[in-house]
Amino acid sequence: MAFRVHLNVIDECGQREIFEMGEQCNEIDYANDKFCRFVHTDKETLTSKVLMLVPYENILYIEQIEED
Repeated sequence: MAFRVHLNVIDECGQREIFEMGEQCNEIDYANDKFCRFVHTDKETLTSKVLMLVPYENILYIEQIEED
């Protein structure tokens, strides 16, 4: 399972920004009251890295992507 975030931010072509993060995002941390944290956690090594921090006010919606 992975996640993609759709933002209410418009790019230079007039389209809403969408970030897939290389389908690496497998966790979302909502603990902060200002920012949503998109994380990749390796289950084998138990290491995590933050892929993006996005202010909640910029998020239109978050989509779950099912793996094939």
